[in-house]
Amino acid sequence: MNLQFLKSSAWPLVRIVASLATIWITSGCNRNPRLFSGLLSAVIVSIITFVHLEPLFEKVDIDLSEIALYFLALFGAGVGTALGVLVPKLAPGACLGATFSILLCSLGSPGFFAITPTFALVGALIPMKWKGTSPAINASASVLIGGAIAACLVYTPLFFYLTQVIVVSSNVFISTDATSSFTVQPIMGIIWLIAAIAV
Repeated sequence: MNLQFLKSSAWPLVRIVASLATIWITSGCNRNPRLFSGLLSAVIVSIITFVHLEPLFEKVDIDLSEIALYFLALFGAGVGTALGVLVPKLAPGACLGATFSILLCSLGSPGFFAITPTFALVGALIPMKWKGTSPAINASASVLIGGAIAACLVYTPLFFYLTQVIVVSSNVFISTDATSSFTVQPIMGIIWLIAAIAV
């Protein structure tokens, strides 16, 4: 009974509180750019690690394999944090470019993911060329990524949709069961944008 109560009532409440905390933390992105650079990189690297390793662990019929997957995602977050803190001018722009391409994929064609490296490179080079743009880049990346986290915490199907978008978009030129059965749901991207506006 207590476990059922936690699952039905307490856990959704925890997710909502965590979502509000994400919005509050994100609002101070330009107060400590180096810290937020590390946090943004941690989120991007951990989700990409999780999404691309998950199919490999699904083939292993061992209960502990899922735990190992989460540990590897945490290690990926650690690597992302180190990179973000090390290069605080480059990392937010790269994160912004990668996140923007994922947003385009969630709203339209998965083929947009093919130009993710270009988006990330352009995003990383803009603050180097025009140094005054760093606060705007930090704020934009924080808004998009913070909005995604907040929306996924409140509406969990969005998380599974975005992970599927990344998997399908990465294999857009390869015919697999995942790519053939995938259908774009623009409403999910709109939910993400609404959350980003709230941030």
